[in-house]
Amino acid sequence: MADISTLQVGDIILVRDGKSFIASGITWWMKIYKKKKGITLLATYHHAGTVITDESVLRIAEAVGKGYQINSIEKAYSLQEWGKRIDVISPDTPYTEKEKKWLSQKAKEYNQEITRYDFLNFFFQIWLIKTGKWIGPRGKKAENRLYCSEAVATIANYVRPCTFVNPAATNPMDIAINHNYHFI
Repeated sequence: MADISTLQVGDIILVRDGKSFIASGITWWMKIYKKKKGITLLATYHHAGTVITDESVLRIAEAVGKGYQINSIEKAYSLQEWGKRIDVISPDTPYTEKEKKWLSQKAKEYNQEITRYDFLNFFFQIWLIKTGKWIGPRGKKAENRLYCSEAVATIANYVRPCTFVNPAATNPMDIAINHNYHFI
């Protein structure tokens, strides 16, 4: 259960128990992924976002259907959701003030660019889960369209390179089990 009063810039939110068709589909595939990878976490996540600061206020930066968005914590998720379906992970080595500024600035850049949601990634993730091979775009080419966990991984790698091996292929469960983070 996440406590929003303890959030820090660079924390990552992980969302479970989605009710939409897309969230249910992602959750179904993430359960298959967990089984194939031997992931023992009880929760299965379908969405991720990054805590940033904008105008000295903590906000959630996330890729959603409308594209890459930055919203206040309250606008992004209700207090009931924080208590029931959102978990938070934090970097093992806390970000420095300079890193927090870089991370927030990169998120704001994505928000200002036309960065659409990458719906094609659903197919790339299914292929990856079935075959173990990533066939989707990589690197800068992948950054024109982002999906939630790719955005989280890309921004984390911007501040600390190699935090995630292939941000373009990162899914919500990869975020949850990344060895550079711990649940809070």
